[in-house]
Formats: sequence, structure tokens, C-alpha cells
Amino acid sequence: MPSDNELMKMMTPEANEVTDWARKISLELKHSTITSSHLFLGILRHDGNFAVEILSAMGFDTNDLYRAVRNELIISKKDEAKHFDPNTTKEGIIFNPTIVDVFKQAIAEAQTYNSPNSATIDPLYLLFGILHNKESEISHMLHDSEITYEEVKKFFENWMKDNDMDFGITRNENVWEERDRRGPMGGGSHKSKNKKRQALEAFGENLVLKAKEGKIDPIIGRDREIERAWQALARKKKNNVIFTGDSGCVVSDTKIKIRKISDKGNHTTQIK
Repeated sequence: MPSDNELMKMMTPEANEVTDWARKISLELKHSTITSSHLFLGILRHDGNFAVEILSAMGFDTNDLYRAVRNELIISKKDEAKHFDPNTTKEGIIFNPTIVDVFKQAIAEAQTYNSPNSATIDPLYLLFGILHNKESEISHMLHDSEITYEEVKKFFENWMKDNDMDFGITRNENVWEERDRRGPMGGGSHKSKNKKRQALEAFGENLVLKAKEGKIDPIIGRDREIERAWQALARKKKNNVIFTGDSGCVVSDTKIKIRKISDKGNHTTQIK
């Protein structure tokens, strides 16, 4: 196991900030050592890192998750908190010996997705390391939520495949560069200030924004269907429109063209 100084050099700035948060949380809860549970809370508290984005994209509310795990930790370690030395400082909080396996697994994950000779630990690899041990306290806490090593890793790898990222020899920075290149909501230039929408923006595609920026290909035909849809939308009552048909043909084309017409200002006066 590398020393604390060696670990700091192996971790990205975000990962170091996560461990710092874990240390603060341990002190706040009057726990003398940092366990994998504290590290998990550190990942959630840091916010904005890729591990949080992945969990959010999987449908988990990371704020609720943080509160639930924190409360569980308070209950499970109440005896330890009673005997906590009130003079302990943040620097006096050390890693629990059980956390060795977390860092070993995080290094292995980093080597899997980076080049074999590189082992830069990101918060996502810390998350993999935390979840890898199915017998740990945090794994038992998260079991009912179905946040498991296999599920999180599968989701991440599917994201990589969807973005044509290679495995094994792909350097970590290429993964993050690709995420940044895609931008929010599949390539648009807008970025929401609402943190709860950031995962949607990172993994989704905003057709409204793409239409405004002129990034949607022109649609030939379907004028009759589109005009009929506008007539329905302009009604004061019974103005819900349902499109039916095979995916990739009438339905998608019609909805996209309506969005383009709307952004040009046509028909919108009568709807307003």
C-alpha cells in the first residue's frame, strides 16, 4: 500500500478533494478513522465529479443518498462517537486499515481504463474500489438501493461504448475530454445552473437547443402531418398530440420539424 503522500500524487485533484471531504466528515461525526463509508460520503459531498454524474444518470438522488448513508453511519458508529477524543484535529483522522483494498482496487481500475503503466485515481475509480468489496459496511448499506459494483461499472462501460471509447488502452484524460467535448445535453452550448439537471445535460440530447442552433438536418415532406399537429396544438381544449408509428420514421421526423418551426417563430402566435 502506497504511503499517504504517494497516494496523493497518484490521485487527481478531484480525488484528493474527495479524501479531504471524507476526513472532514469523519471529524464531524466524531469518528477516529476514515472508512470506505466516509469515502463514499466524500464523493457525494464533493459534488460535480464524474462518479456523482454517473449515479445521478442512473436515477439516484445523490443528496438523499448522502443523508441516508450519513444517518446509517451515525447509528452504526454511535459507540465510537461516544469515546471520541474532542481534541482530535482533522489531521489526526487517519485511514482505517480496511481501506487498503479500496485503494488497491481503485489503482487496478485506473490501470484498466488508462494505459497499463498509468494509475491516476479519479473519484469514479474510488467509487469502483469502494463498491468492489461486497462485505463492507457501505456495500451492505447500498445493497437495497441496487448500487453495486457490477451495475455502476456496467452503466459506465455502456456510456463509453455509446461514445466510441476504447477499453484497456484508453487514457483517463481522453474519457473526460470526450465528456467535455460532447458538452451539456449532447453538444449544445447551454449549461444549466440547476445541479439536478447536470447529469441529464451530460448524457442527454437537447433537441430544442439543437433546433435553435440550426444543428438539425432538414426534413423533407410530412407537411400535412405537421400542419395537422399545429392545428391540434392551437386549440384551447383537447390540444394534446400523440404521434404513433415505427421509430425513426414519421414520429421522430415530425416532432423534430415541429420543434424547428417553433423556434423560427412560425405558428407560435396562435398557440400563445
